[in-house]
Parts: sequence; C-alpha cells; structure tokens
Amino acid sequence: MMTLHVLGHKSMDVTWRKRCKQPVKHVSTALTAPQATTLAVFTCAVVGAICFVFCRGQSSSAATSGGSKTKVAATIGAGATAAELQRAGSTAGTTGTVGKDGVVHYS
Repeated sequence: MMTLHVLGHKSMDVTWRKRCKQPVKHVSTALTAPQATTLAVFTCAVVGAICFVFCRGQSSSAATSGGSKTKVAATIGAGATAAELQRAGSTAGTTGTVGKDGVVHYS
C-alpha cells in the first residue's frame, strides 16, 4: 500500500496486488561444450577413416600395377641390355622388347 500526498488535496491510498509466479526450470536445447567436442572428434575420426581407406586403396593398386614398369624404366635409364629388360619385364608378368630407338614395347 502506498499513500499519495498532494498539497491542497486529501491523502490518497493506492494499493495493488502482487502476482508472483513460481520459478520454472528452463530446459535449454543449446549444444554444450562437451557435446560439441564429442561431435568434432567423431566427425574427424570418420573423415580420417574414409581418407585412410581411399588413400590406402590407391597406393596398393599403384604398387601392384605400376611398380614393375617403374623398375623397367629405371633399368632403361641405366643403360640395361635387352636380356636385363626381359628379366625385369618377366617379373611383372609382362614381356617387353627393345626397339631400335631404345624404347621398350610391351606386348
């Protein structure tokens, strides 16, 4: 209750009802720091696993298909004879013949 005094007038009582509300728990849907960290680590692990699978698959197929030709090309640069090139080619499962220009032709 409040009393209002104004000069030259009667005193006036002012009252009001206070309507209090009981506090309510607020449930937040925001992402917490531990949840964000877990999500980031999981995402990085999945991306890393995918990269590992694809990179591993490419390196193993390159080693089986192109590794022996690299060996033959290295022996050509070293001035190898035709017999050495035949042996290097036969280890890869392919045979090559040396042309007059020194280039190995695979059949």
